[in-house]
Amino acid sequence: MTLTRLKPRRSLLTDSLFPTGFEAMFSDLMKDSNIDDVLTPRAEIVENEDQFKINVVFAGFDKDDIKLEFKDNELVVSGQREENTEEKNEKYHLREFRTGKFKRSFYLPDTADTDNVEAELKNGILNVVIPKREKAKVKEISIK
Repeated sequence: MTLTRLKPRRSLLTDSLFPTGFEAMFSDLMKDSNIDDVLTPRAEIVENEDQFKINVVFAGFDKDDIKLEFKDNELVVSGQREENTEEKNEKYHLREFRTGKFKRSFYLPDTADTDNVEAELKNGILNVVIPKREKAKVKEISIK
């Protein structure tokens, strides 16, 4: 069996026989997104009447690899995942697991109660729940 190296997301510009100034001008835009110095994990933010929920994908990470900080209504999720180098005599034919530093920032409104945040890593997803302050909740007023 012969293995062929996969070259994902190749650009027509970088594969040309005659590179041009146009290629150099847009090389940063055309590069593979997996070559960044800082990894950016995927996330989703949900808001309801009582709280904000931020879910960040960290498949294969340990909770010790992840750090959460609040500063000036900004939630910063950061950390580092080290490369597993236990087996020296193995040769990779495909390697898509990413290692290195990661960072993701989320700006929250003043209505977020940053003193009562809960975070849990479960099934590869970091779930962060940030309650809203009492004054931010909608209250119904009865009319007499």
